[in-house]
Amino acid sequence: MKRLRGKLKEKKVELEKDPQYPSIKATGFKQVIIIGDSIIKQLKGSLEEKVPGIIVDGEVSRQLYNSIDIANWYAREYDSKDTAVVFELGTNDMFEEEDLKKLTSGFKESPLFFINTKSPQDWEPYANDLIGKFVKKNKSMNLIDWYNTSKDHPEYFVEDGTHLTESGAETYNSMITNSLKEFSSNLNKD
Repeated sequence: MKRLRGKLKEKKVELEKDPQYPSIKATGFKQVIIIGDSIIKQLKGSLEEKVPGIIVDGEVSRQLYNSIDIANWYAREYDSKDTAVVFELGTNDMFEEEDLKKLTSGFKESPLFFINTKSPQDWEPYANDLIGKFVKKNKSMNLIDWYNTSKDHPEYFVEDGTHLTESGAETYNSMITNSLKEFSSNLNKD
C-alpha cells in the first residue's frame, strides 16, 4: 500500500506538469478517478488515451467490500468538488448497503458515480437494485447505467457475458466520459 501511495503522489505531481493535463478538463473535472475490477483494468489503456491524466485503478476479481481501504485513501488524497470518482464494482460478488456506505464515506465533496453491472451472475439484479437505490438516496451520487445500455447488445460481450469486446469497450468508455461531461455541464448551468 505504501508503494502504491508513493506512485500515486508522484503521478499527481506529474499530471499537474503534463502539457496534456488540460485534456482531462474536457470531462469538466480537474481529476477523474475510476476504481473497479477486471472490466476497468481491461479498459485502462483506452481510458488513459481518451482522457489523459485519468487515474484508473482496476484489479482482477476485485470485490466491493475489499475496495473500501483504497477508496478511503483516494478520498484523503483527492476529495474535492473538482474530482469525479467513478466506482465500477459489483460484478464479482454480493455486497450490502453498509459496504456502499463505507466505500463512499470518505468523500465529502467529490461527485460520485456508480456504474451498474451487466453479467450472467446470479447477484446481478440484486447488485443493480442496491446500487440504484443507494444512488437515489444520495444527492452527490450518480448512476451510469451500463445494464440498460448493454442489455440488448450481445455483441458488446465476449463469451463469459461480462468482459467486453472492442465495440463494448468503446461504448463503455464513451458512456463514462459522456456521463461526466453531462454532469459537469448541468452543474455549470446552475
